[in-house]
Amino acid sequence: MLKKLLATCTFGLSLMGASAMAAPLTGSVSFGDLSGGFSIDFVGDKFDFVDAADNASITNATGTYATELGATTTATFFDFDYGAGFAATKVWSAGGMEFILESLGTVHEFVNSAVLILNGTGYIDNGGEITSNVDFSFSAQNNGTFSWSAGASSVSEPSTLAIFSLGLAGLAISRRKLKKS
Repeated sequence: MLKKLLATCTFGLSLMGASAMAAPLTGSVSFGDLSGGFSIDFVGDKFDFVDAADNASITNATGTYATELGATTTATFFDFDYGAGFAATKVWSAGGMEFILESLGTVHEFVNSAVLILNGTGYIDNGGEITSNVDFSFSAQNNGTFSWSAGASSVSEPSTLAIFSLGLAGLAISRRKLKKS
């Protein structure tokens, strides 16, 4: 009986662990401007995109992006601040995949050539499956071209702690059962 209980708990925990892990995100995706619609405000430290769905095109996708985005050819970018007014925000969405920018690491402005390069972290929400700790690099030129690349780590901390706690609870229960018999 105890062996069946332990086997069931172990199998259940392994299934929970597998479902809690997000697949590592690899590769990159590049976007082009569909509607002539974004500008960089170097004074106010803001990106301003045309307020419309599908305001960008996907020009190239590799790795996980190519798999997840499939035949999707358009994306929607949202305005965001990258200066003192920065707050966590959704930056883009495409094919059920969304990127939420949580923090900025480095910001390089080249005002004379109208180029901006950002690095930081955030997460990808792919229809409820979250890939956390996404490190990204974003570069843009005021002529309407921009590119994006990211790589990610695996499981978020709350999921890891929950799985670990369930495992400890299972061990405690099995130890009590052993003492009683």
